[in-house]
Parts: sequence; structure tokens; C-alpha cells
Amino acid sequence: MRIGENPTRDRLIEKSDSSHRIIIPLYIPHEKDYYKDAFKIFKLCVSSIMKTSSSIVKISVVSNGCSDSINERLLDIAKQGLIDELTIEKGAIGKVNSILKALRTAQERLITVTDADVLFVNGWEEGVLEVFNAFPKAGSVSPVPVFRTHLRLTSNIWLRNFFLRNYILEQLKTLKGLLHLQKVLGGQI
Repeated sequence: MRIGENPTRDRLIEKSDSSHRIIIPLYIPHEKDYYKDAFKIFKLCVSSIMKTSSSIVKISVVSNGCSDSINERLLDIAKQGLIDELTIEKGAIGKVNSILKALRTAQERLITVTDADVLFVNGWEEGVLEVFNAFPKAGSVSPVPVFRTHLRLTSNIWLRNFFLRNYILEQLKTLKGLLHLQKVLGGQI
């Protein structure tokens, strides 16, 4: 039985100095074949975030069934202060569940979800903020179109703006370019 009072009982939690969290689900089960350079690429991803972010960001990494050697290296990176939050799942729980695990505890106003093989460039964070400022009701910003989900996920916005006549229609620049984009995104031509 404990004696006395909990010393942290009346202590207030300090407000974070960051308003942006970056979540990286990571799956490197071994370091052979396809995964041979995966950890090096992950380190480049984290480094590019640190070098190009214009605000104080916090990074959450969810090790989703990574090997023990990868988890040890992740702990080293966390001790260096490059990773704010590290969750290690011994078994693979899937990419979506990894993201949700980190999302549930995030308190930051902005959340960026990225793969571990993405390199961030100068101005990326400002670009995200610019989109959110231009479209205050936007729920997410993505550098790639999410094919065939535009109506399912945004039908309420399309419908409202249709009746408010907020659409600007432009003439198609090139049909060839549009068809190429559709092919690249996996659509049928």
C-alpha cells in the first residue's frame, strides 16, 4: 500500500509548444530484399521533416510489427529527441490501425499523416496551411487525388456549393493530360 499523497496529483499539464503533429506508421519486418534500405529511407524522411518544417512539429512513429533491431534503432532516435512519441507494436496491426492509435492521443491542431518513404521539401507546411486558410471547411489536405472518392467523401460540399453557384468551370487544357492522369491513378480509360 502506498503511503502519503501522489506528488503529481495537483500538478497541471503544460500546454504543448507545437500545433502540428506528424504521424508515421512504420512497417519494416526485416532488412532483406524489398526492406533492405527501408530504415535509411525512414531516417531521411524524419530528417527532411526536421529541416523543412516552418513551425515546431512533433513526430509520432508507430512501429507496426517491425523487427527487434529496427525497434532498437527507433528507441535510439527517440532518445536523440527526433521522435516525440514512439509506439511499438510487436505484431502487425495494419497501417490504418497504426495511424488511429497515434491519432487518438494527438492534441495538436494540425495532423500530417505520411508514409516512411516520403521526403519533405521546403515550403510544404506553408502550402498545407495555405489550403486550409483558403478552404476553412476542408477536413484534410493531400498532395495526391484520392481516386473515385471525391463524391463519396465530399458530397455535402458539392451539393451546397452547387446551389450557391460557387463553382468556377474552366475549359479543359488537354484531353491527353487528363487521360494520362486517370491512367496513372489506376482508372479505366
